[in-house]
Amino acid sequence: REFGPFFVKMAQVAAANADFLPEEIARELAVFHEDVPPMTAVEVEAAFLECYGRAPHELYMDFDTARPVRSGSIGSVYVAKKPFLENGLEVLRPVVVKIGRQNLDREFAIGKLVLGLAIMSSQYWAPHSKLAPFLRAMQEQVDEFVAGFMMELDFDQEARNHERFYDRSLRSALWRVPALYSHTHRIIEMEYLSDATSLTRAMRRLSRRDRRRFQARIAERLLYSVLHHGF
Repeated sequence: REFGPFFVKMAQVAAANADFLPEEIARELAVFHEDVPPMTAVEVEAAFLECYGRAPHELYMDFDTARPVRSGSIGSVYVAKKPFLENGLEVLRPVVVKIGRQNLDREFAIGKLVLGLAIMSSQYWAPHSKLAPFLRAMQEQVDEFVAGFMMELDFDQEARNHERFYDRSLRSALWRVPALYSHTHRIIEMEYLSDATSLTRAMRRLSRRDRRRFQARIAERLLYSVLHHGF
């Protein structure tokens, strides 16, 4: 956490592949899926002023800048209410607002530099010829991580992908994507799905036998969805 968003993101990636890690390490890293320090209220206000020139309370009702529903390495997620016109009548509906942290590209560049220096310095205290290919591969892997993370920071690109997936989901009964209402380079606003929950939480509620059955069903739907998008 103290090293910043890049290292938190690395921990999340490692936690997502926990099957390859010792149990005690996997258990510690799992914290980063649920417990990442949120953006401050000042940072949230600044993001809205940067993107819209207005404060969040001018655009939404019940928007609590100090209480996100989720917080991650890339940003924080909030639920608020917004007026919509339906059949000529104005109704309040809940929406999800995702806000990206500021200067993340700089944070990621610094994280990459720190890891690069650590790998370089390790060649001095362990100057073994057989170690060089491993360190070189590790540096290449870090470069790949950073390239992938930088793509996540592009909310405009994410919104375009989101709309494509949403259009496809309208023709499927197996998976669903929330509707996208608006977006900027740092803020995405989308439909609120009241019955949505994380896989981790959903599985905690199940018995071991039901959990295996549930995992098999999720794996089948995931495979179908990946092949559907791929082809």
